[in-house]
Amino acid sequence: MSVKLAARPARTRLIIMAAVLALAGLLATAGQAGSARAATARTEHAAAVTGTGSAKPTIVLVHGAWADAGSWNAVIGLLQRAGYTVYAPPNPLEGLAIDTATLADFLQHTITGPIVLVGHSYGGEVITNAATGNSQVKALVYVDGYLPEQGGHLVILHHTDCGITRLAHYPEQLAAFFEIPAGELDSKAVADPYAAVRIDTAIARRMLPSGRLVSGLVYDVATGLIQVVDPPTGQ
Repeated sequence: MSVKLAARPARTRLIIMAAVLALAGLLATAGQAGSARAATARTEHAAAVTGTGSAKPTIVLVHGAWADAGSWNAVIGLLQRAGYTVYAPPNPLEGLAIDTATLADFLQHTITGPIVLVGHSYGGEVITNAATGNSQVKALVYVDGYLPEQGGHLVILHHTDCGITRLAHYPEQLAAFFEIPAGELDSKAVADPYAAVRIDTAIARRMLPSGRLVSGLVYDVATGLIQVVDPPTGQ
């Protein structure tokens, strides 16, 4: 079972919560046994803490690129208050093969009982691959995520009115956001969506399986036109 979500940032937490609870509720009512552990995310690791056991699936939240496990903290709190066991393991972001193996190993050696996997952005690719062959995984939830299909084509779209471009004249704030020295900001091409989309397509091609098509587009908000900046190619 899989669900694809796309939402405005302000509403994302509630939509994730609703989708995960809906899927988890279906599994629980089907009489599937869950884990009796609870967890909380940390920026560098996922630490388990004691919680109440119930016949509910364990929720595993997987972050995407340019993020860490701490980005799930608010969602984790909501789910734990609803009585769910939640993990947010670190995604090493070392390429799809390593990231998949890391998550698959975590699922195999940490959790017993049914699992709902939630992947944000690139994390969608990771949960899809890590779930393969694992009978404990009962549902996949994609939050603005990559839902890969055989022969699929990933399109990365930037636009010319992204809010972050307004911070181009405030390098210290931007550097803090990206967690890099201010001198490396040029590598992010914040003020140039055409350069930025080329950077993102290059990263995607390195992370995705060989042969997966990736292309980069830019939507000009002023004219309403979409330009193909990086035509579809594989690795």
